[in-house]
Amino acid sequence: MNRNRRNFLKKVSIASASALSMPSIMSCRSSPNDLIHIGMIGVGIHGMTYNLKHYLKYNKLCRVVAVCDVQSGLMKKAKKMVDKAYGNNDCKMYEDFRALIADNDIDAVQISTPDHWHVPISVIAANNGKHVMCEKPTHTIEEGQMLVAVIRKTGVKYAVSVEDRFLPRYHKLAEIVRNGRIGALKDIYIELPVRKVPTDGFEIVDPPKHLNYELWSGPAPLLPYCKSRVNYNWRWNKHYGGGTITDWLPHQGETALWVLDYDFKHPISVKPLKNTVFHSGIYNTPKEFDVQYTFPNKVNMRVVNGIPLIRFIGTEGWVEIRGWNKEITASDPNVINMQDQKVFLPTDLDEFHNFLQGIKHDVTPTMTAERSHQTSTLCHLGNITSDLNMELEWDPVNEKFADSAEANSKLGKIPREEWSYERIINMVC
Repeated sequence: MNRNRRNFLKKVSIASASALSMPSIMSCRSSPNDLIHIGMIGVGIHGMTYNLKHYLKYNKLCRVVAVCDVQSGLMKKAKKMVDKAYGNNDCKMYEDFRALIADNDIDAVQISTPDHWHVPISVIAANNGKHVMCEKPTHTIEEGQMLVAVIRKTGVKYAVSVEDRFLPRYHKLAEIVRNGRIGALKDIYIELPVRKVPTDGFEIVDPPKHLNYELWSGPAPLLPYCKSRVNYNWRWNKHYGGGTITDWLPHQGETALWVLDYDFKHPISVKPLKNTVFHSGIYNTPKEFDVQYTFPNKVNMRVVNGIPLIRFIGTEGWVEIRGWNKEITASDPNVINMQDQKVFLPTDLDEFHNFLQGIKHDVTPTMTAERSHQTSTLCHLGNITSDLNMELEWDPVNEKFADSAEANSKLGKIPREEWSYERIINMVC
């Protein structure tokens, strides 16, 4: 069955949407002055208080016209927020994302769901002519490959919701290293914060009436409902997420790849430096880990559990951000002095402005499907080497492990039949 899944995904890269009658894709509604109509898919804590808030801020570029969530309370709260911003009662509500995608009044979607839904909804939306902005990460390496193939085939604008590229401190951090202020880059050191998991809420009960639990589960197995399986804590179960590594490494890992200039976009080997400790019970992702990646230019990147931290170590010093989006510090204050700057890296107001401008002016957003896949691959490699507790050689061209059939078996997952990849790729809304 794994071989059949891989064979199908290979076919996707050749003819991902050939069976569909593709809707015409406009750079915006009808003229450069028209507002881009946004549909929000997933309006939980981050989806509402961060993503939705930003779209409402850009009221000269876009209009949020619909919200969607499998939890009715969150959906109603998001509608209230939208209607208050626009002074009307026009925002539409959908429980099922497929109905939102079928809405011809919507140009683009923002996906803020659990990880296991990121690629399936992105693929369905793109194949039905919607531009897509989606939270990080992909759920598997094979799903990342499918995402890239579909976005290339359809030609819609796609952006991954990772803010680091547009935060001034991380932007400057990358420019410092790319300008040679610490000499030749030797090592990258990253720490990721591990959240506490619940100690209760594990009783098996009927799902609450305000939650469509079957649709929430989607491609994942339909497991018995318990309170601590859903909402924020899905992150710690492999059916839905990848734990701290997939939750936080897309941030620091993306900055690391930026500094590496994407010439060395994939590592060539990955290994655990110590035994990994996993969460227990219904949670099964790493909570204590120490993973080393080696890139083709011999730069090593070490990723451990700790605090949010990223440090670049060169032949002439080091520079870091200790804590999330804190001040830049360095081995010498002169490292941060950029008076003789020669390398200037592009940026934007934020990821939302960059995405909307991409649609409006028909240009490719900065954080593409390819970059989403590259950064997510780092995360999945870290989890796979931790699961197997062994060093692995990665073939970045063919995107498979060179030395382990067991590791290659972890490149993808088999979705629930209702949400098989073949059904997803051919779904017309």
